[in-house]
Formats: sequence, C-alpha cells, structure tokens
Amino acid sequence: MRGSRSNAGESFLVHNLSATGLLIESATDLPVGTQFALDLPEFGTAMATVRWNSGHLFGCSFEQPLPAAAMAAAQLKNPPAGAEAIGDSITDEAEAGEAGLPARLRALRETRGLSLEDVAQRVEVSRQTVWYWETGRSAPTPRNLRRLAGALDATVEELCSGSASAPGDASLATVKQWVARELGISPEAVEIHIRL
Repeated sequence: MRGSRSNAGESFLVHNLSATGLLIESATDLPVGTQFALDLPEFGTAMATVRWNSGHLFGCSFEQPLPAAAMAAAQLKNPPAGAEAIGDSITDEAEAGEAGLPARLRALRETRGLSLEDVAQRVEVSRQTVWYWETGRSAPTPRNLRRLAGALDATVEELCSGSASAPGDASLATVKQWVARELGISPEAVEIHIRL
C-alpha cells in the first residue's frame, strides 16, 4: 500500500492499518500534525494526520473512519502496481511472510504463554485495551508500544515490522525464547546442547 505527503512526492511504508488510523515507516521526518494522502485499493484517497512518532515510525489518524468495505479491500493486501516506499519497492506483507501489528502482538503473546490479562497487567492497561490492539480496533501509543515490547520480551521494531534479530548479550532463557519465537514453537520445546 502506498502513501504520499501532500505536494511532497514522498512515499512511505504502511505497517498497520485500522479503521481509525495507521502505523507508517518513513525515512523522512514527519512532524506531529503533518497531513498526507493514503491511496487505498478500491476506495481512493484517505487523508490522515501524524499524531506521534518514534524514530522512523509514525502513528497517524484518519480524518474520517474508513468504511468496512475499504478495510476489507485493504486487508486483501493488494498494493497498487509500482508502489514505492523509502526509495525501494514495497514488498507486500503477505509475500514477506509478515503480519500486521495486531497479528504479531497476538502471536508473541501466545508464544510466551501469556493471557490478555497477563499482558494488560504488565503494560498497566485494561484487558479490553490489549484485546483492541490485537483486533486492530485501536493502536497503542508510543509509550504503550515500548511497554508492550518489554512485556513480550521483544523490540518495538519486531512488534511493528516483524523483524527480529538474534539476542546479543542474552541469558540462555532469552536465547531459548528467541529460538522458539523464530520457529513458532513453545520455549519448553527448545533444547540447547553445548559441546566443549
């Protein structure tokens, strides 16, 4: 999916989309209050405004909530041909094997054997708030995104884009969790053998 800043000709990558807003990544600084147009399949252009930023990630809200038909078309992950972002071709999330923030959040929570209530307590929000994040009905604030990452032993980048790197200076338990997460299995199923 492609978006562009009004009259700027700059493109960005959409990581997560809900009826009321989206999470984008851009190499260009987008100050809070910046307005831009988002081209949605089978819908047309929707105007959005940047509400917060964290590095190259920007949380945005739509001027008007998207209708259900627009959300359904966008969820088909059918970007316009030739779409570009940050100077490179956009890789469709389905082709890259990535899921949106709600799906990644749920998968990480379940991999760690945590309930909605467990995550809610760690992040200091209600169970319903976590459920809203997992279903894409709302998106976490930058503060809550950082807390979520900590609660799930993940990075903000991993939550937002699905990319994870192997832990550098980490305990054996952390390495087992990382291996389990990468393989999609329970940490209890991971055995590490060291030969000296």
